[in-house]
Amino acid sequence: MSLNHKYPGSKIIKAYVPKNLSSWSVEYPNYNPVYYTSPRVLRHPSWADDDSTQDIKFNQNDEYINRVSYTGHYSIAFGVPRNPVCRTGIIGRGLLGKWGPNHAVDIIISRWKKNGFIEFICITRKYSGNLAFPGGMVDNGETENGAMVREAMEEVFNLKHTDELKRAAKWLKKNIPNGNDLYMGYIHDSRNTDNAWIETRVRGCIEKNGDKIDFNVNAGSDAGGAFWITASNKLNISYHHKSILKTYCNIIGAKF
Repeated sequence: MSLNHKYPGSKIIKAYVPKNLSSWSVEYPNYNPVYYTSPRVLRHPSWADDDSTQDIKFNQNDEYINRVSYTGHYSIAFGVPRNPVCRTGIIGRGLLGKWGPNHAVDIIISRWKKNGFIEFICITRKYSGNLAFPGGMVDNGETENGAMVREAMEEVFNLKHTDELKRAAKWLKKNIPNGNDLYMGYIHDSRNTDNAWIETRVRGCIEKNGDKIDFNVNAGSDAGGAFWITASNKLNISYHHKSILKTYCNIIGAKF
């Protein structure tokens, strides 16, 4: 939902959307969203759609791009997708490459502590300093499992030694497909617009006896830091991620 503030990475001020008028089910005849698509997106890099939506097949797998939403069927209004959750105060794609859902993944890589708690690999985002799970956007033609492995290798296993790199990749490729899916859906992100939004799949995986994570953790890509931290209710992390962590701990029988 939009407050009267700048769209990230720009000087564009979003149109104000009162909380009680954020839902599309509520009429808002005076709604006048601002148009913005980042110049970087308009230069049409490999991860971005054309500005024209004429040839895009929404609500289905469009060749090598997944345009299906976890929220279900989304509406197409005036040739462009409509955010299935709320008005945002801005139209166009903003910083997002895809019209409609922009699919992402997040990974909880965890291990047991002796006291019944778990610890997991946490990162700090370079652009905000916030604590988060490792993760990022799914590339064109990439599976979600593949994206999880790639993002983990880039963000937390940025290792210099070939042996460690191989062991980290082997562990991830073995354990990520067998992890617990914890959330699949829309996320409220400041980059979302009325026509482009982020959805994610969050998966948790934990080391098992004889399959230890015995390699180093080192930040890379857009992670400013990477480290092990205990999962608990005291953790200073977003409400959404904390809620997912609690669900994960309940599933595997860990204290929280």
